[in-house]
Amino acid sequence: MGVRSVLVEGGARVITSMLAQGLVDRLIVSVAPTLIGSGREAVGDLGVARMDEALHLADRQVHVVGDDLVISGDVQPARPALAAEAEAAGP
Repeated sequence: MGVRSVLVEGGARVITSMLAQGLVDRLIVSVAPTLIGSGREAVGDLGVARMDEALHLADRQVHVVGDDLVISGDVQPARPALAAEAEAAGP
């Protein structure tokens, strides 16, 4: 049957690379209630200039695990219909 699922853990470079190449179909993020100021970025530049070019999370779920929030969702590519409408409307 082959490989059906792979867990990839990594820093911003690994996560950005996987997202940019369209290799991610589900994203799970843990958020701790601790503020450290200017920390490390979680995701690098994906080349998104407008919101309609952004990746979106569908079928989102939020869970409380101890003090942390765990947010998950299916990664959806940019919405081409919205991008086309925005381009047609002009600046």
